[in-house]
Amino acid sequence: MLRDVKRAKPALPVVIFTSYATVGSAVQAMKLGGADYLEKPFTPEQLLKPVNSALEVARTQEPEEQAIAHKEVLLTVIDRAAADMEFFIDLMEKAADALDSFELTSSEKLALLTGDITWIEEQVGPLSREQRRWLDLRRSTEIW
Repeated sequence: MLRDVKRAKPALPVVIFTSYATVGSAVQAMKLGGADYLEKPFTPEQLLKPVNSALEVARTQEPEEQAIAHKEVLLTVIDRAAADMEFFIDLMEKAADALDSFELTSSEKLALLTGDITWIEEQVGPLSREQRRWLDLRRSTEIW
């Protein structure tokens, strides 16, 4: 859902609400472009803080560019995930943390981790069968 919102409205800050909060999922959400994170249940007063904070960010910061900034790095990650099972498993288990050593924007990380073939191909051109296979596999998993 975060990917779809950021793709359609890059400037819109997104506050993540969840009933299954963990420190890890909060960190992942923030690394992937979430403005804040709130665990359910919450009171109206608790909701105001992250919403006001997100609105302040929207007023004062430029949205992250949604176009690709690191084409070669992105393709390197896709090729490595398609060829290296250990790296693939690392991506599945650690999500954005597995991408920390790569120079990628949160939009690029989010596209990789959600298997957003459409966006990636719009940015880099047609992918090979092997590259698409890995992204299809990634998209079909329900780890999150």
